[in-house]
Amino acid sequence: HLASALRGLGRYGESETMVRRALGGFEKVLGPNHPNTLASVNNLAAVLEDEGKYDESEKIWRRVLEARETARGPEHIEVYEVLQRLAGLYEKQRKYSQAEEAYVGVCTGFSRTLGEQHPTTLECIRKLAELREAKSAAERTSAIDAEVVVDDVNNRRSLHGRSRKFRGLRGRKGLGGGKS
Repeated sequence: HLASALRGLGRYGESETMVRRALGGFEKVLGPNHPNTLASVNNLAAVLEDEGKYDESEKIWRRVLEARETARGPEHIEVYEVLQRLAGLYEKQRKYSQAEEAYVGVCTGFSRTLGEQHPTTLECIRKLAELREAKSAAERTSAIDAEVVVDDVNNRRSLHGRSRKFRGLRGRKGLGGGKS
């Protein structure tokens, strides 16, 4: 609980240290797939995500996902909850296609297991809609950025061509390009 409190205070490094210590003890005493061990693995993935250690966090979320699927089956609510965390991680990394694929699977799973009107299902659908909006905005921004670059390149070419013409004129007409 202290690790969670530290995480809540934004003291992620200290929280990570405590979670790793607890995880080591749980793995040694209870084994890698015990619910308490998996809860610590889950906590470690979350604190690593908070620290911005996305690659390591993803590996650990995948470990949790695999363990939950093995223990509970692929259609269990806990599996969808971990998938939702992975989707959120992908979204933070702007891996919009991966996030969208994960959210679609999660929303479908929540709908099947909890019902279409369940608050968890509806929240998932809201997150999917927000993701799609962010993805669309990123694509629009990317297209605008590409246009700006093309315009900039074209403008530079045009200016470069004009400056060459001007240098040529200076040399021919005695406009300061050579000795008088």
